[in-house]
Amino acid sequence: MTTMMAAQYRLVLRPQDKVAVNPHAGPLINAIHYLLGLRSGERLQRFRASGG
Repeated sequence: MTTMMAAQYRLVLRPQDKVAVNPHAGPLINAIHYLLGLRSGERLQRFRASGG
């Protein structure tokens, strides 16, 4: 899954495209957004935290 999503974000998807994923892929999408500079490290740290 990680390889497929990374390839899509790098080669296929445009910044304005939206991606629908199942809940299990949420951490992967957030990590990709962090690596692309679309999500802050602070927000990534809070992802799925208590109260998040």
